[in-house]
Order: sequence, then C-alpha cells, then structure tokens
Amino acid sequence: MNKPVIFFDLDETLIHYDDDRRVLVRPGAQAALEKLAKVGDLQVFTAAHPLYAKMVLRESALAPYFSQVFSVMDFAWYGRSAGLCVIVDDGATLDMKIPYLGKDYKVVFVEPFMGQDSVAPLTRYVAEIKAAISSR
Repeated sequence: MNKPVIFFDLDETLIHYDDDRRVLVRPGAQAALEKLAKVGDLQVFTAAHPLYAKMVLRESALAPYFSQVFSVMDFAWYGRSAGLCVIVDDGATLDMKIPYLGKDYKVVFVEPFMGQDSVAPLTRYVAEIKAAISSR
C-alpha cells in the first residue's frame, strides 16, 4: 500500500526566513519529520517559487526528508489519485490551496512560526498528523 502524502507548508510552518536573510527552523522540525517519514510520503509546498523552497530546505538541512517540492499552483496538475493527503499548515494562505485538492484531504493547523522561541514545536503535532492519516 502506498504511503499517504503529507504536505507541509514551508514558510511560517517549517521555517521562517528573517529580515537578515537567515533561515530559522521551527523547533522540533527535524524530530517530527523523522517520525512522520516512517508513515507518510513527505512533500513541501510554498506560495513562493519552488527554487526558493529548494534553496531554503538545503540551507535548513531539511531537504532529505522531502520527496517533492511544489508551488501552490502545482496542486492543479498534481491530482488526487494517490488517495488521502494531509496538509500541515499555519493557515495563512490555505484558502489558495484547498480548491486544487479535491475532497480527500485532512488539514492539521499549526501555530505560525515567525522565528520566536516560544512557538509550539512541530513534535507537538505528530500525534494529530498520525491520527489524520489513520482516520481515513
């Protein structure tokens, strides 16, 4: 059986690109991605250009966890033949993404990460993401 796809929004979900051009990684991101890679095909999307996302993922050392990088508009041709997908997003631009996904998706909202140390670590959401996968 194919693994379900887990789409992660890049900016303000996994990373924050600050005014000093530094890539700040959300606390707990690497540990969460290691756990979730065992149960899903991890992919990342961005409202920016995919080349930006690839550069940021390399700089943040998160690139090895992701099989593909999409722009929001790429969802239009991606299709939903793979079955269930889970979207992990801070919600800022989710309304731009949903029309392309059809009906077989679940969304896990996370607190926006703007570089602050006090943000909820991504590991806090692992159980919720796994529950979204198993509820299909």
